[in-house]
Amino acid sequence: MLVLNQGGFNKGEATVSEIRPESGTVIADVFETKNGRPLGDIAQSLMPYGDRYYIVVNNSQKIEVVAKSDYRSVATIAIPDNAGPRYMAQIAGGSAYVTALFSDRLYKVNLRSNTVTGAVTIGSGTEGIAVSNDTAFVAKNLNADFSAGNQIALVRTSTDQVITTWTTGTGPVQVEVVGPYVIVSCSGTWGRNDGEIVVHNRTTGAIVRRIALHTYASTFALGAGTTLYALGNGIIRADAATGATTTLSTKTAYAIGFDGDRIWIADPLNYAQAGLVYRLSVVGAVQDSFRVGIIPGGFHFDGE
Repeated sequence: MLVLNQGGFNKGEATVSEIRPESGTVIADVFETKNGRPLGDIAQSLMPYGDRYYIVVNNSQKIEVVAKSDYRSVATIAIPDNAGPRYMAQIAGGSAYVTALFSDRLYKVNLRSNTVTGAVTIGSGTEGIAVSNDTAFVAKNLNADFSAGNQIALVRTSTDQVITTWTTGTGPVQVEVVGPYVIVSCSGTWGRNDGEIVVHNRTTGAIVRRIALHTYASTFALGAGTTLYALGNGIIRADAATGATTTLSTKTAYAIGFDGDRIWIADPLNYAQAGLVYRLSVVGAVQDSFRVGIIPGGFHFDGE
């Protein structure tokens, strides 16, 4: 499994740690070890594609493309306009969309040539994205005046056109398509502890339920079926189909993942030293921990 360590803002400390959980082995910085140069400033997200990983490096305005087998650099894709790239999602035709927090555009990347080939005007800064069939569901997170957004844009991937928008919660961050639902993690308004998970009907866009998280929320991990593991006021298991929630642990965390058997959470400690990631059982019991890089902020598991 891989851990994306964001590093401090403007410090160029981003790294990727490889963990082999059964042996307890951690390789602290697989990118620089293989390529002899740092990854950049703020490792935001990772998308697998074929035999490559696409690592979005937010404040460096780029995407590093590396081989899955040994992390050797294949290409570097520059994202224009100081857009602040955030997340990627593959679409048909060997391309992908890249969201951008500080641009009103969604960027299109050719995954064969590793170049930016176009853009879709969304109208606000974007965060999470999920693609199902020929529709991309894009979180419109940040308005032009830097206030929190509250919409999801639906983009027809065959034409690169916005076809409609849905109203969701305040500050949409993560979007996932699960069965008949589009599930959105919404951070809420800073200081109000009103973050929530908003579940939409996938066909109509209607909000079918809201799951309160009682904090300024961030992301969630998908479990089996409609089960979610969320960061709320602790570690929460939720069912998107019924709205039922269970608090598994009061432990706070910065990021969360699920490998099919166990929950993983990230603790950045003081945000200046190497952080920790913990492996938990599905009932929230800590099983072990691993020291990784500065500000661990995301997970990727083999087989995803």
